Amino acid sequence: AARRGIKSAARLHVLWHEAGAGAAGVRLLVEQLGLTEHDAREVGEGLTTLSALAEFLRGACSSLGAAGARRAAAAAIAGGVTTEGKLRRRWTREERGGAGAGRRMLVQVLGVDEDDAEAIEEGLQAQQR
Repeated sequence: AARRGIKSAARLHVLWHEAGAGAAGVRLLVEQLGLTEHDAREVGEGLTTLSALAEFLRGACSSLGAAGARRAAAAAIAGGVTTEGKLRRRWTREERGGAGAGRRMLVQVLGVDEDDAEAIEEGLQAQQR
């Protein structure tokens, strides 16, 4: 991928979206990364999952920016939290424990600071209403 000008996951993410998340995106992954079509579809699904979660995080916390939202989404996915709904359910479960447990979970799972976790928490609360 690096030989083809793709030196970061962020660049791959941008190319994927420019090509479109469908057959054109799969073709891009096959051509640029040398993946099989099957593997390219799986990578594409991962990129789509990353995009959706990053979009929610960026909307909830504008100070993250695009790159920060992608990093936080990638950290969440690595920790098994692959969707906004899963993040909300886990946060809700942690919040029942009281004493800021939900916010601490966001800091831990997303790798964000307390202020960003608070903004994300407000986004999660707003969606529950």
